[in-house]
Order: sequence, then C-alpha cells, then structure tokens
Amino acid sequence: MRINSILTFVISILLLTNCSKDETPGPESEKEEDVVNYFTVKISADKDTELSTDYLIIHDANGELVEYKSFEKGETIVFSADRDSITDFFTVTHFSTKSGENPTLYYLYSYSDIKVGSSWTISKNFINSGVSNVFPSTGNFSIQISGEGEKPSEFQISNGSKSNVLTFPNYASSQDQNWGSFVNMDMEAGFDDFMITGLISTGNPKYYLLKNVEDNAYYQISYDNFLNFDSYFDFSSPSDGYTTLMLVGYKNDQTPLGPGFELYHYHPNNSYSIDTESLKIGYLDDYFTGYAFYATYTNGFVYSRNHFGATPPSSYRVPDLPSVLVENPSITNFKVSMELDYVRSESVWNYRVQLPGGGWTETNWYVSANKDSYPIMGEIPTKLYEKFPNMKVDEITYSRTKFYLDSYTHPEFIAKTFVTQDIETTPRNEEFIIIGPEK
Repeated sequence: MRINSILTFVISILLLTNCSKDETPGPESEKEEDVVNYFTVKISADKDTELSTDYLIIHDANGELVEYKSFEKGETIVFSADRDSITDFFTVTHFSTKSGENPTLYYLYSYSDIKVGSSWTISKNFINSGVSNVFPSTGNFSIQISGEGEKPSEFQISNGSKSNVLTFPNYASSQDQNWGSFVNMDMEAGFDDFMITGLISTGNPKYYLLKNVEDNAYYQISYDNFLNFDSYFDFSSPSDGYTTLMLVGYKNDQTPLGPGFELYHYHPNNSYSIDTESLKIGYLDDYFTGYAFYATYTNGFVYSRNHFGATPPSSYRVPDLPSVLVENPSITNFKVSMELDYVRSESVWNYRVQLPGGGWTETNWYVSANKDSYPIMGEIPTKLYEKFPNMKVDEITYSRTKFYLDSYTHPEFIAKTFVTQDIETTPRNEEFIIIGPEK
C-alpha cells in the first residue's frame, strides 16, 4: 500500500509539472506575439507590371534598410517585423524600371512618415497618372473655317480624349479681309464631338461645338457662328519670362483629370502670335466643369497653379523669387528651407549617362515629404545593384524641389493616393513653386 501511495504521489507531481510547462509561454511564443504586420500593400489587378520590374523598399526613421519585396499585379504584400525593431514611422520607396527601353529609366519614388499598421492599395498608373490614353482610330474628316474682318491668330481643336488635340495657325494673311483656314483631323472611337476654340491676342476668344462628326466628311464653318464664352479671365504673365497654360473642359458626367476638351493649350514652341502678357481665357458655366493649369518660367524658378471649376480664378500673380537655402543637397540627409509657407514638398535627384557601346541610362529619385521634415534615406538593397548594374544611385545629384504652397498636406496626399484612392476624383486647387537648376 505504501509503494502504491508513493507511486501515486510521484505521478501526480509529474503531471502537475507537465501541465505547468504547457500553460507557461516559452521564449519562442513570446517572440511570435511581438511580431507585427507593420505594412500591408494590395497590388490592384489593373496595375501594369507585365513589362516592368517593381520593388517596395522599407527604411526606418533612422534610414536603416528594414526589408524589401518585389511585387506583381493582383498580389498582397505583407511586411512583418518584431515590434521593437521597427520605428513608429518609416519610409516606403517604390523602385520601378521597364525592360527594353532606350534610354533605360530607373525610377524611385519615396514617401516619408508612413505609420506602423498602414495599409495601401497600389493601382493603375499611380506613378504615371499623367499619361493620356490612346483610343482606336475610326477615320478622319476636314474642316474649313472662314470669316470676315476679325481674325483669330490660331485655332485649337479637341475631341475630348485629351490625346487628339491640334493647334494650327490662321493661314490667312493679315491683309485678307475675307479669310479661311483648312485642316484635316483624325477621329477616335467614342469621341464624335469636337470643340474648336478661336484664340485671339486682343479681344474675346470664341468657341464652336461640332457634334457627331462622320468619317470622310467635309465641314464648312463660318466664324460668325462661333459663340462667346460665358465668362472671361484676364490673364497676364510677367514680361521677363514665359508661360505655358492649358484649359480643359469636362462634361458634367466626366471625372476631372480624365478625358476632356482642351479649350486652350498654349506653349511658346507650338503657338502662333499669342501674347500671354495680355490674354483673355474663356470659361463655360453649364456644359463644363473646368481644369486650368498655368506655369510661368521666370527669374530662375517656376510658379504654377492648378484651378478646378467653372468659375475662373480671381487672379494670377507670380510672386517674387523666394529665398531658398539648401543646407545639404545629398539625398542621404537632405535639408532645405524656404521663406514662404508651404504644406509639403517633392524633391528630385537624377543622373543620366551614355553607356559604352551606345544607349543611355537615367536614374531618377523622387522624395515626397512633410513640410520641414525630410527622411533619412539609407542604402538601396545590394540585390538591386547586382540585378541592375547600370542604375547609378550613387551618382545622382540634387535637381530641384517642388514646394506646395496650397495643396493637400503630406498625410492627406498619402491617404488620397494609396488609401481612399480618390485623389483624381476629388481634386483641389493647387499652387506650387519649383526651384532648382531644372525648370
């Protein structure tokens, strides 16, 4: 009986010990509980990655390389780490290059101050959102515009796709009282209406809407049938520089920044006899919502404004050259200050070189940052250097900084680009200055 009692006691102690070990987390369990998914990225199925090589690179707030991963469309990328090993905020860099291009272009886009736990979606053309679509050709037609007396300097014709725009001069001589201009125009699928704007250096420009054009048709239009715009904006640019401007009209059911009629598209290299020191720009109230882009190159910097809506801006005033101090031009620990108040910035470094045997390679690095707060950029993964030996990150030099005087703040820009993804459907007026050797 005593032996049985002793055996029962020993077995009970062993069972209690084993239960105690099972219920107490070991070092490995504790470590697993400390691992967090600090960044999640969904790659949309419409993101074109078939011809490109893409990586996401993570640097912590101290510039230390944390992790990097390649991605393809349709994937979800999860970045995990011990919570103690990742800073509360980090920098995300998207590296991208396309094969078979000449020059070979390497792009790095960095976004600072991303909070631990963030989730993004990368969708179509989030880098190249300004690229216009090209629509299938469906034929062509001809236009003859004629008039008496008042003679526009040039005509702007657009079909609403933003990829089919033509500016041509009024070929009639200045002595002609009876004048006429002729042009052939291509057609594109889904865009059968054409807006024609008669641009004039003095006086009010006018417009004509040509609807439902047909292939091989010939249209004779009298300038007397052109209409006045609903309102006009008196635009003037400094005499010591030059200005480019574009005004796009959207149908009310179209998305801003998508296809639209280009009512004006002025650039000194492709416009004829237009004086931007005194120019009237027309707006339409009901048929369009509008987008205007003005950029003036003057006195060593660029001043630009984006303006949305059917109402013209109240004024366009180019400020004096602001004082800018670049304390450290290196991307590693960049530091710049400017006297004007601004909400966020985008700085650019680049390098372009001709390769032995022909061809070029160009490396461009963009860094988007909060006001007066620039990330410490660390090393690029060695694997990328080995895979792309012509990428010259170590040779890039500071090019320019875009200071957003009026725009979304940096956190708002990040959220609208990668979280809500409505930056193109809910655009806002913007004002910015670009300062640097490149303009």
